[in-house]
Amino acid sequence: MVNIIKPIPGGDLGTWGTKNNTALDTLAGAVTETESDAADAQTAAGTAVTSAATAQAAATVAHSAATAASAVATAAASAATAATSAVNTHASAADPHPQYLTPARADLRYTRLAGIPQTGTPPEPLFVAAQGPTGVSFSLSYSPYGLRTDGATYYDPAGVPAADRAYPAVQSDGTVRLVKLGVGSASTGDVTPPTLSGFAASGITSVSASVTCTSSEPSTAVVQYGTTTSYGQQAAAIGSGTGFAVPITGLTASTLYHYRWRVADLAGNLTISADQTFTTSAAGAADATLANFTPTAIGTESVSMFAADLSSANHWVEADCVFGGAGNGVAVILRGNSSGTQGVRLAINQSGNWHIINGATELDTGTFSGAGTGGRIRGEITGTSVSFWWNGTLVATRDLGSAISALATNKRPGVGIYLDTATGASMSNIVANISAGSTPPPDNGGGGPGSGSPGAKAFALFGTTRSGLPWHSGAWVTSSMSTANADGFGAWRGAPLDFYSVYPGYNTWSEMNSSEWVERLTAGFAGRLNFGLPMLPKDRVGAWSDITSGTYDYVFTKLANDLKNANRASSLIRVGLEPNGNWFPWSVTWNTNTQFIAAFQRIVGLFRAVSPSFKFAYCWNIYTQPQGMPSGTSQQGQLDRFYPGDSYVDCIELDFYDFDNVVAQNDSQWAYAKNPLPGVGLDAITAYARAHGKGVWIGEWGCHSVTGPGDNAFFVRKVWEYFVSIADVLVGENYFNEPASYIANGIGFPTNQLPNAAIAYKNRFGRPDLYPTGTTP
Repeated sequence: MVNIIKPIPGGDLGTWGTKNNTALDTLAGAVTETESDAADAQTAAGTAVTSAATAQAAATVAHSAATAASAVATAAASAATAATSAVNTHASAADPHPQYLTPARADLRYTRLAGIPQTGTPPEPLFVAAQGPTGVSFSLSYSPYGLRTDGATYYDPAGVPAADRAYPAVQSDGTVRLVKLGVGSASTGDVTPPTLSGFAASGITSVSASVTCTSSEPSTAVVQYGTTTSYGQQAAAIGSGTGFAVPITGLTASTLYHYRWRVADLAGNLTISADQTFTTSAAGAADATLANFTPTAIGTESVSMFAADLSSANHWVEADCVFGGAGNGVAVILRGNSSGTQGVRLAINQSGNWHIINGATELDTGTFSGAGTGGRIRGEITGTSVSFWWNGTLVATRDLGSAISALATNKRPGVGIYLDTATGASMSNIVANISAGSTPPPDNGGGGPGSGSPGAKAFALFGTTRSGLPWHSGAWVTSSMSTANADGFGAWRGAPLDFYSVYPGYNTWSEMNSSEWVERLTAGFAGRLNFGLPMLPKDRVGAWSDITSGTYDYVFTKLANDLKNANRASSLIRVGLEPNGNWFPWSVTWNTNTQFIAAFQRIVGLFRAVSPSFKFAYCWNIYTQPQGMPSGTSQQGQLDRFYPGDSYVDCIELDFYDFDNVVAQNDSQWAYAKNPLPGVGLDAITAYARAHGKGVWIGEWGCHSVTGPGDNAFFVRKVWEYFVSIADVLVGENYFNEPASYIANGIGFPTNQLPNAAIAYKNRFGRPDLYPTGTTP
């Protein structure tokens, strides 16, 4: 979910409301006083029978009181007329916020503040700002009255200090930021700029670095950098706060870089730091490459070592393979040496048999499905552990311990082919390099679940799970993408994440093209990535020709290469997620289906040209109908209209939350949430996946505390039960765990906002030993 709504407070309800109420109070007092005086006059008249002098005096007093009451009543009427005039004037077209101050609006606001139930009346309308291709557009939505400086909302400014109140300001680049009013009033304001400290550069490589600093107060930050003190380039921190870490990429090896911070507090006061420097490291070794390799004779295995040792005994080797016959096989060699010692061989044949061999000793063997007539093999060794993949799917990981201790100094990779038939096998596009990653995900190897069994489709696409569940279970863990957050969430729930949800930047094409920080931030995560791939940047809404013309092919090729180079080619790519909504720049209409399909197919082709191991999801959002959809269109008709085709899709995806008109707090609501006609829900997505022979992918799901009930353990339990019921076709799911105020559905780690939902989740998704019921026997 992306929070694109920024409410803007409007006129001063307090001023006119106070005057209006004061006038009403004055009028009521005058009436009461007149009634009291009239009673006194009647008593005085009775007394006059026995004392004319006293009666005369009482009459005089009564007359004076009546005159005073009349004057008060006239003044009250005048004040009420003035209040009404002020309201009408403020509600005129010339006023910048006419929707706020009308008698109806006043009644609504004050009945709310008084705690009077409202029925059939929507909440107060406020301006909403949304960034578009030409700047910021404003429209009316329904939201609370005002904003605090931290983005929290309030209905009544009473009791909210001016220093804690803020207003949204549109910046020159079209973004909206909060500006605090300051102490005392908006006129006095905050004029003190922030103080900066803690300057540092870390994670320095030959092409990137991360720079940090600390501000004395909540601020926004930009880093200017370059090879001179003229700088020339800049990168912005995401959001506001007091601590900033900004990744800088696309640098040159062995080069001195200058940088400085431009930090502005929420009142706009700017501090520019002194010049800072860092030097990039020397360039790492390029991949070692080998020409195409073919065998010499039937019944023999030919091994070709690379020309030189690599710099580390921890290394990997990859190659494209063609078997050319049912009995033929291929192998990658790890820990070889210059004398031709083969070290550890990872061999596989067309029948799906695999072997791990150390010298002449077979250490392990097994079978797997999906070998086909060829594909890409990858073998990697880290310490004493070896792993190998076929077409991006992990086949086996083994810790060989002392079995390879004698090969500790061997640093040369190789490849090999063995033939049982005359038709020749071959290997091409052979590359090797040192391994910088940690040990890959463990896997039990061997065959997977049979067709129709729980986990069958999940295993076929991505192998055995880390979590221990039949499907691959993952999460998004706050807006701070990091290995620590991914691992922390897994540790909290009790089962490691299979997939970690990530999203590149997409404000512009340039920002999309510079998103290698995603791989850097998740470098230590031992699972796979659930990669939300934008089709268009925010400043190119609906510009399908940007993609279909090939103008920006280089961006998608770069994103694919970034993933491949980080050993992430087995990621699930969510191409143009949720296109049926209207909140992304690649949102579709009923008549832009051909553009969407052409763009989807082109992007998939670009990724596959980099690696055939990527998997792709066709992602739909629950209930939402495409803009302009004809009335009466079936669920299948909606999905068919934009479907890119079976050859471009591996999973059919649905993103869904417990919110809006698909809230599920009881069985009746859950039944509708699964099948929210005329929209698409879980049942329609599952049926569509089965009809096309694809897996089901739930890229985002979760509770919702803003437009949903929030802490809803019932919803979590029902989601689990549904996942269990489709476990044969369910490939993966990712809970969207975000404590930010626009959704506030954090469970367990790092923020537990929904304790009941958290317990329900942990006792199921963190306890594979309790599958399928989620409860102890």
